[in-house]
Amino acid sequence: GAAAQAAPPVSGRAPRGAAQRAILAALEHGSHTVTELGVVTAMSGQNIRENLRRLLRSGTVTRAKREGKAAYALAARASR
Repeated sequence: GAAAQAAPPVSGRAPRGAAQRAILAALEHGSHTVTELGVVTAMSGQNIRENLRRLLRSGTVTRAKREGKAAYALAARASR
């Protein structure tokens, strides 16, 4: 029936946006490297890098340096 067709396919993937939400939640606690984000989100480095690229483009996340390593942090929010 229509209800069966409306159900999303089972693909083993998280819902759209879940990866970015997980990354943003981790970054609320401070800057992280890709490796650290992998530990706290249980995502692959490739998945993290792809999502970070989107977040960087949107201005939500910024690049940072921490102990000489590339890290990422939430972009400063301008007061409205």
